Amino acid sequence: MEGEVKADTRENQDGATAIKQGEHASSVESPVEKERTTEGEVEKERTTEGEVEKERTTEGEVEKERTTEGEVEKERTTEGEVEKERTTEGEVEKERTTEGEVEKERTTEGEVEKERTTEGEVEKERTTEGEVEKERTTEGEVEKERTTEGEVEKERTTEGEVEKERTTEGEVEKERTTEGEVEQARTSESPGCVLSPLLYCLYTHDSSRGHKKNIIVKFADDTTVVGRTVG
Repeated sequence: MEGEVKADTRENQDGATAIKQGEHASSVESPVEKERTTEGEVEKERTTEGEVEKERTTEGEVEKERTTEGEVEKERTTEGEVEKERTTEGEVEKERTTEGEVEKERTTEGEVEKERTTEGEVEKERTTEGEVEKERTTEGEVEKERTTEGEVEKERTTEGEVEKERTTEGEVEKERTTEGEVEQARTSESPGCVLSPLLYCLYTHDSSRGHKKNIIVKFADDTTVVGRTVG
């Protein structure tokens, strides 16, 4: 039939790839398929308008790649493990699956999200500019942590109990909630004062040594008496 294109891929004796096409061209570009086979390895490639698909198979391993406009997808499969990766403009998604464990990671501009799932446990982490959020979930227990510049917030939830902790510069706040009961505690550092050393010096100004061999050393709000004892 005129206007039809047929693509046939065959391998020659040297292991190279040969492509035969019909003599007549069509207004629509037909897919091009390639295949290369060697001892223990098979490579395939299929190209259409704006899309390329590749596949490589060896003993116990399969690698796949798909490329379109602005997007790349990769997949690698081995015995008991699968790795996937998807890349678009400004975003990267990764996933790794093994026996009983799944790891995911998503990266965008200024943000990273991670997730790890095992039997009975889920861990999540989200990082943005100047902020980190973590969450860990096990059977009957949830732990959360949020860190920003100069501040850390923690929360732990178990059956019938919630514990919270907030730490800032020089201050710690804690709260513990159980069934019908709330306990709170707040700890802070005593703020210093520039006037305190001056007042101390004024109060101790009249202090003098009682013996000529004694020496009184003063610095800020500290006083040291140095003397010699004669037996």
